[in-house]
Amino acid sequence: MTHRNTPTKESGFTIVELMIATLVFSVILTVITVGVMSFTNRYYKGANVSTTQNATQSMLDTITQAIQFGSAIVQPTSATTNYFCAGGYAFTYDKGVLYTGSQTGFYMAPMGSTCAPTTTGGKQLLGTNMRITNLSVVNIDASEHLYSVSMTVAFGANDLLCSPAQGNCYGSAGMTTFWPVADVRCKTTTGSQFCAVSTLTTTVEQRIGS
Repeated sequence: MTHRNTPTKESGFTIVELMIATLVFSVILTVITVGVMSFTNRYYKGANVSTTQNATQSMLDTITQAIQFGSAIVQPTSATTNYFCAGGYAFTYDKGVLYTGSQTGFYMAPMGSTCAPTTTGGKQLLGTNMRITNLSVVNIDASEHLYSVSMTVAFGANDLLCSPAQGNCYGSAGMTTFWPVADVRCKTTTGSQFCAVSTLTTTVEQRIGS
């Protein structure tokens, strides 16, 4: 009797099937990677915006409280000085300079016999990697002791910021000055998640002591 060998059918993936599976896996991995990067960027953007807004609000509150509850004469800001005084405190600040820990930043210290800039005996109010691009304390009604306080704080490196008034929000042109710039904003470019701008304005009445 003659026995014939019957070929067995082996199961497995063909080259085409493996290529399709690899392609599908690559697409899924790409979508996941893009999603994670987008989530991370939004997280950092939200955190930096919140930090900048909170810092601006805190500094504005400190200034308004010094004006409102201090009986001392308020010396407003001016174009030629880098300080002002209110409530017995001297506020000294850099004009548009990025604060990295060694600059003046925005420093609050008890005022001496006269209103003068100082960076000793007080505390730093500005956060790291922030700069004040605009600040004004103006007496808008002397009879009612009303003051307008406005502040713009920008977080981020020089190349992440721009100003429509300077015409450098498009292309590679950079800002030529960071003071006084009330319209500063973040460029829509790579790294913009590490940039934030906050502008706050308020009116405060000084309560004159007896």
